[in-house]
Amino acid sequence: ATRNAARFVGARNIFDGRIKSIAGGEAVIFNKDLGDVKAQIQRPGLYAGMDVSFCIRPEEILVIRKDRVIERGALENIIEADVKAIEAKGTSQALFLRAGGADALIKAELPNFVVRKLSLATGDRIRVSLKKESVWIIP
Repeated sequence: ATRNAARFVGARNIFDGRIKSIAGGEAVIFNKDLGDVKAQIQRPGLYAGMDVSFCIRPEEILVIRKDRVIERGALENIIEADVKAIEAKGTSQALFLRAGGADALIKAELPNFVVRKLSLATGDRIRVSLKKESVWIIP
C-alpha cells in the first residue's frame, strides 16, 4: 500500500511512473528509465495519467536465457541491463543491474546454481523480465 510497506516486505525495486493506460485488468506504467511496464491491477481507483510508484521483489525477476524461447509469462516487461555487481547471499546471489544507460538500478536475486549455469559475471549484458503479475502498483 505504501513505499515503506513495500520495503518492509522485501520489494527493493521501487520505481516512479505515470499510468499511460488501463484496460482488461492491466495498467501500462511509463517510467523514464525502464520504459513501459505492464502490471496487473490489484486495487480500484487507478486511472490513466495518475502518478504512481511500482515495485517488484528481487526473486520475481527472471533472467532470459539467450539460447531459449521466452516463456509465455516472461514475454512482457523485458529490459536489457548490465550486471554491475554480484553479491553472494548464502544459497542465492544478488545481481545489481543497470537498466540500459539509465539511472535505474535493479536488484535481482537468483539461486547460486542459476548464476553458475548461466555463467553470469560483472560486466555482462543480459535481458530480464519483470513478470507483470509480480509488479505491484503503489498509488
